[in-house]
Amino acid sequence: MMTKTNFCIILSLIIVNSFSQAQKKPQQASLYSKIDTYLTAGSKNGFSGAISVVKDGEIIINKGYGIANKDTQILNNPNTIFDIGSNAKQFTATAILKLAELGKLNLTDSLSKFFINLPKEKQNITIHQLLSHSAGFIDAIGNDFDKISQKQFVEKLFASK
Repeated sequence: MMTKTNFCIILSLIIVNSFSQAQKKPQQASLYSKIDTYLTAGSKNGFSGAISVVKDGEIIINKGYGIANKDTQILNNPNTIFDIGSNAKQFTATAILKLAELGKLNLTDSLSKFFINLPKEKQNITIHQLLSHSAGFIDAIGNDFDKISQKQFVEKLFASK
């Protein structure tokens, strides 16, 4: 059920979005329209997500589609936080392989080259073993939305069996 507040927020977003689109260059407006039309149609068929496209430093589109929470009927927006699960692994692996290509590291480098005070059983784990999920680490440290600092994460990881 749509409340007055939800209606006002949605109307405000539409007005701001329309104004920002009127300010775009014709080529960008055309690209916005193509992307928006495609994803709007997709959301009618179950797509739910958010997108941000930047070209030559200019934001082409930054918008949410579909429902973020089916129970409360909250819609996605550019600031919706998603549980990305394992999707980041491919980007991390690509970045590491790029560093190897540039000679900044080797896939045979052990963790002891990058971390001090490692437990003895973890000192010889290689980058290759991390990338191929054969290092023997546990599946997860905490739950997806637990707040944890990088320092705490590394401490828990290296203390794990």
